[in-house]
Amino acid sequence: MYLYNPNDSVITLNSSLVNLILLCEAKDTNGNWVLIEEPRPSTFWYCPVGSLPIEPEKIDVKKGEYIKLIAPCYTGSFKTELRYKLTFGEGTETTVNSEEFEGFINEDLLEVLD
Repeated sequence: MYLYNPNDSVITLNSSLVNLILLCEAKDTNGNWVLIEEPRPSTFWYCPVGSLPIEPEKIDVKKGEYIKLIAPCYTGSFKTELRYKLTFGEGTETTVNSEEFEGFINEDLLEVLD
């Protein structure tokens, strides 16, 4: 999963495990988006040109830059639309949705998480 910044403004990410959450959602049989996994910290690597990957405290994603996030891949017999939702920020949270894509999941994942 990649977070790409096409905008003129800088996206600042605090890499605190509490403040960077990546979740997968799927459309149920009624066309509603359903969260199919428990919230957990996201893992990501930032690799400046000519260096090894690092885990900095803060990342500024400038126009035309991206970061790579690690996200689970799902399989199953139920064909549906999927998307990933990234929430970040301290105090004021920002949520960004990925483009929707077709995939397959286990239909039991559509049960609402408590």
